[in-house]
Amino acid sequence: MKKICLFLMAFMLAPMNVQAEKALDQASSFQIARAFKLGRDVSTTSSKQNSRVVKTSRTACASSQYVKDGECTGCPSNATCNGHTFKCKSGYIKSGSTCVADCSKITIANGTCTACSSPSTCTSVSCSSGYKASGAACVLDCSKITVANGTCTACSSPSTCTGVSCSSGYEADGVSCVASNDTSDWWFINTDGAITVPDSDQYKRIQMYGHYADITVPVSRTYNTFHVQMWGYANVSGSFKTGILQTSYLTHPDETPTITFNDAVTVTGTVYLHEAKSSTAGNRKGAKLIFKKGLKGSPTCTTISADNDSQKTYPGGTCTCTTSECTIDE
Repeated sequence: MKKICLFLMAFMLAPMNVQAEKALDQASSFQIARAFKLGRDVSTTSSKQNSRVVKTSRTACASSQYVKDGECTGCPSNATCNGHTFKCKSGYIKSGSTCVADCSKITIANGTCTACSSPSTCTSVSCSSGYKASGAACVLDCSKITVANGTCTACSSPSTCTGVSCSSGYEADGVSCVASNDTSDWWFINTDGAITVPDSDQYKRIQMYGHYADITVPVSRTYNTFHVQMWGYANVSGSFKTGILQTSYLTHPDETPTITFNDAVTVTGTVYLHEAKSSTAGNRKGAKLIFKKGLKGSPTCTTISADNDSQKTYPGGTCTCTTSECTIDE
């Protein structure tokens, strides 16, 4: 009889244990929901798991955060978050859990940016062949251009020298260095009227002097210096290339000639333009060069004035070259 009573009591108490366990589970669920709402880590203790702590990973956070390793983490600098992940702002790229400036997007002429402090500020560069770093820019490295008996001191491209410094015993001849007493490559004529420049590889320095002339130049020849000293006028036919194109008049220092080139001319170095002796500020005058089929090479332009009494040049105004003419200005 005693055994029957114990069995009936156990049977009656079983539903009460189940209700208690349900109550505990509901309390735990409430605590988990509340922790999620507050953005805290979640852990629960269950009697069924022998009091083992279970950590629950986060899948969503506040919009100013993102999920990292199952936890809510503040948004990195230069990024935007959506409660789940982060995205780097324009000009920045992901580097681990940070956003760093994307240096490769900064444009560097003749090179690339290798380090930067912001998406628009480059601090270090790698330059293309023929260029060297100057701060955070790439500039022409003229010293890499080979010049026999001298060095290149100015250039317009990695392969085009426009100025030289010559070794002892040599002098600049356009963009070349020649022996100081060597005249073998020089062709000179003093006359008026028709002039034909010899078609020969020997001559690299051409000098013509007179009052007026119609000059014919062999097509496609390249010279170091092409010097037109016609103090009245000159018409030049034939396309050619030269390092220096010059006009100067020691015996007629106050003339203002016009030299017309009927075919395309390329000047890789400098145009020296004669300025009249009486040229003054506000009334500049001197030689004028006209190029009917264009001036190529983007040369620099420098004025040169001559005093017949002392035969010394002296500084004057400035000059400007376009693709169609070179003229003297202020």
